[in-house]
Amino acid sequence: MRHMSKTLPGDKKLSYTRTPTILIVHLKRLILGEKIQNHIPFDTALDLEPYMTPGHSSTQDMKLIGIISHQGTKDNGHYTALTNREDKWTLCNDAITTQTTMKHIHQTQAYILMDRKTEQSTGMGGSAPIEIPKKRVSQSRAKGDPNPRLETQ
Repeated sequence: MRHMSKTLPGDKKLSYTRTPTILIVHLKRLILGEKIQNHIPFDTALDLEPYMTPGHSSTQDMKLIGIISHQGTKDNGHYTALTNREDKWTLCNDAITTQTTMKHIHQTQAYILMDRKTEQSTGMGGSAPIEIPKKRVSQSRAKGDPNPRLETQ
């Protein structure tokens, strides 16, 4: 075996053959023990086609459905969540939920972005919407329980 003594430039590329239904992107906000306070711009739509392995480039559109943000320092602070349902954004801040605007969405200090695939190839040249099971409230709510449990179908 021969050892090379010369350093050569190299390229590394990560590509995908298929995309997940839900994509979670964790933005690095801590560097050398310090929190990055700057706003990191992001879009509400994501096209994964540039990251697909050649030959696997069917529709790969993703839509932003949730954001987790953190206000504060690396040692203390407060987390909030923003959720998108039927193109309406809701801010979840402890027990308080309020409708919010796109302006607020694009000013938040995002920590985690959650995207959902909008279409899935049917294998017949077309595409079909993805069905995500909705949550339903258990029978305890119907009986007047003040703390209903959410269950998936």
